[in-house]
Parts: sequence; structure tokens; C-alpha cells
Amino acid sequence: MFPPCADILLATLKRIDSNSNDHSADKDIINGIFSEYFSFERHQTLVNRDVLKKLNPSLNRCLKSQWPPVSCAPSPCVSLKGSRDFENGPNLERLFFGDLVWLYYMERMGILQIIGAILDDYATKGNKPISNGADKIGTGEEHSVLNDVYSIILETMTRQMKTGLGSTRRDRNSSYIRCLGWNLDLGRSPNVTASPNKNFSHYFHMFIYHALQYYKDKRLAVAIQNTLNVNKPSVSTKITIRDTIVGLKKAFDKFDYGRNYFNTLNGVIWVIASLGMIRELRAVIGIPTEYSTPEEFIPAAYEMFTGQKEAEMSHNRFFAHMDCANNARAILLNMEALDNLNTAENQQLDQWLDLLEDKIEGYRTAYEVLTGTDLAASAKPSLPMAV
Repeated sequence: MFPPCADILLATLKRIDSNSNDHSADKDIINGIFSEYFSFERHQTLVNRDVLKKLNPSLNRCLKSQWPPVSCAPSPCVSLKGSRDFENGPNLERLFFGDLVWLYYMERMGILQIIGAILDDYATKGNKPISNGADKIGTGEEHSVLNDVYSIILETMTRQMKTGLGSTRRDRNSSYIRCLGWNLDLGRSPNVTASPNKNFSHYFHMFIYHALQYYKDKRLAVAIQNTLNVNKPSVSTKITIRDTIVGLKKAFDKFDYGRNYFNTLNGVIWVIASLGMIRELRAVIGIPTEYSTPEEFIPAAYEMFTGQKEAEMSHNRFFAHMDCANNARAILLNMEALDNLNTAENQQLDQWLDLLEDKIEGYRTAYEVLTGTDLAASAKPSLPMAV
């Protein structure tokens, strides 16, 4: 089931289709993120009539249209349909465990804090000149129409937050704790009493550690293979990696229970919609017009609304979090597709590790930038810092 009004929230985004001759999508990073997940086509939540007949024949006979009805299960003009980290692969029409990890790092970037501050100003404070669509004079016809669109999106977001239909921090934090064992409110009293999934963080960072040792041993062997008889990475290392993957994949099961899937879907929609709105409103909220790319205007907006000086940081907020989010998601999505790990000599495991080396090294680098912890130094690193 999609959350209501998803097609309104995502209206500023454009689908990038590599097979199309239409280049109007302005192939920027934010449109690319949207294309990884969604396509503007009708989504329908349907239950097969034969299944319903077995549950309740009377209801099935009474129905004149689909079940659940559109009034209860909205069918927006947007569907999950993007290849994500599988280049030239099939479109993925559902979410996976790795998408929740992606959402965590995108939230840690501060995207939802920024849009929350914008909505608060739009609804209550009024410090920024955010048009409600009535500003028609001297702005040009096209700009006036866009003001209408932006005001509809902002009003929809505001109403969803007031009614509880929007993606709330409490819902997301519940899923982070239950699935990842990571708490947005680390160091403070948590706002939910959920049972943490300690296995994921344990096995995930243990896997990163042993995979990095595997690459280190392999590079060493390649460097000196012409002078000494050096073995390939040890069988014991591959056995440890295999067993760690088995434990990690069992930890994925938490995603399949409760509201975790729906919290993730709602959160992904809100993150991408927020990126689109921040991009469109950046000049209105006081960000210099020269800041035209997200790696420029996201740190500026974060500094504006949180007071944290970006100049005091040793990294670009947008790139560091995007690298963590994308690389972690790629590793986990590929892991869910990995089977046949019965022996440490399995050639598929070697090939899979080789294919993911850039992703694993990329996650290690970005994680160290964000937390100060080198995952190659310890199999038990600290948890990601709170938002």
C-alpha cells in the first residue's frame, strides 16, 4: 500500500530514462535518485478475487470494484520501478532491507530536518517569503504556475504531518531500532520502546571488516607473487565471510514484520520529495542562486536551519552521506541476491567479493569520514552517530 498523495509530493521530480531521446529531465543527482526508485505510472493495491473468495465469499459477491477500495488504499500515479544499484538490470518493484539503511543515512544528512523547518516556517513562523500561490503580480506566468504547484505540495505535506499520515521521526526511528539496531536519538532517551536488532550491526560491520582483510591479503599476494610463493586469501577468511553473510541475511528477516516496510516506503518518498522541494525553493529560503547542485545547497540549507557551521566540518555533508547510503544499499541488495554459500572454496563468493570491492571500500571511506572510525581496524566499531 502506498501512502496517500505520493504523486503530489513527488511532482517536482523527473524520471530519467536512458533509452529516451527526451533530455528534459535535466540529469541532475536528485532526478537520478527519484529514477532509482519510482516511475510515474498508476500503482494499484489489489488482492486477487480468488483469494478473497476463500476468505469471505459474501464480500466477494458484493464487490463491484477492486478490493481494497481506492478510498481506503490510494492508487497514486507513481509506482516503485527503478533498478537502483543493478546497472542495466530489471526494475525493482519492491523495497528491501538495504533501502532502510539508505534511508537512515539520508535522514542523518539532515534532509528531513531541513524540510521540517521549511514546513514550520510555511505553516507558522512566516520568516521566509514562501508563496501560497496567490502571488501573481510581477513574477511571470510560468513562475506563477510553479508557485501554485509548490504551494499545493507544501500544503499537502503540512496536512499530512498534522494528521499523522506523513513520515514521522517516531515511525522511522522505530524501524531503525527494530531492523538496524541504530537509534536516531543515540545518547538521549529514545522516543520509542522497540526491541533492537543487535544482529544486523554486529554482522554487517563484521562482514565489512573481514572483507577488507580479504582485499588486503589479495593485494599483498598480487604485489609479491613474482618473488615469493604467496597463497591467496586464506580459506579461514572466506569461511568467516561466508558465515557472517549467513548470519547477516537472517537479520534481514526483521524487515518483513510489522510496519517496517511501510515506514521505509513513506520515508523514501518524503526524502526524495524533500530534496525536490529544497531544490525548487532554495532561492526563496535564502540560499544563494549560485548554489545550483545538492552538494552546495544541502549543506547551506542545513547550516541555515540548524546553526551547525559547515565550514567547521572536514567533509561535504551531501557527498559523505550519499556515499554511505549508496554503498551500503548496494552491498546489502547484492547480498540478498547471493545464494549457494555452502563451501569456502565457492567461486561465486570470490567473484562476488571482487565485484563489490569498490562499494565496500567506498563505504569504509565514507563511514570513517562521518564517524572517525576505520572499519578495517576493528570488527566491533561504534554505531553511526545520531542525527
